[in-house]
Amino acid sequence: MVAARAISHAAGLGGLADGEVSKTSKPNPTTYCARLFLRQTWDLSGEHTPVESDMNQLAGSVASRRIVFTVGDYSPTDIFGQNSYAGDPRTQFLNAALMIDGAWDYASDSRGYTWGAALEY
Repeated sequence: MVAARAISHAAGLGGLADGEVSKTSKPNPTTYCARLFLRQTWDLSGEHTPVESDMNQLAGSVASRRIVFTVGDYSPTDIFGQNSYAGDPRTQFLNAALMIDGAWDYASDSRGYTWGAALEY
């Protein structure tokens, strides 16, 4: 559930300065499904490395060579186009053009989520 109102209705900004506001559209609370996906990993070989619990990731270990299949409703930036300087509006650079899809375009809803599949090696 999300609700917000931009300062001055965000008029005149080339890229929204607040990453939280860019994902809302109304001052009244609105419900939506952000992410709903299934991810399957097949270990091929190599050393196993421990991974910490993080956003969209459970703790465990992964092989250095693996195939990962993801299908469902998610943001393509969850997998592609990671930016080490922007991506989290609470701790990093706050321009929405760098947090979401300023450098490349893809079909998605107004919050940046789309149905799709990705195969990673």
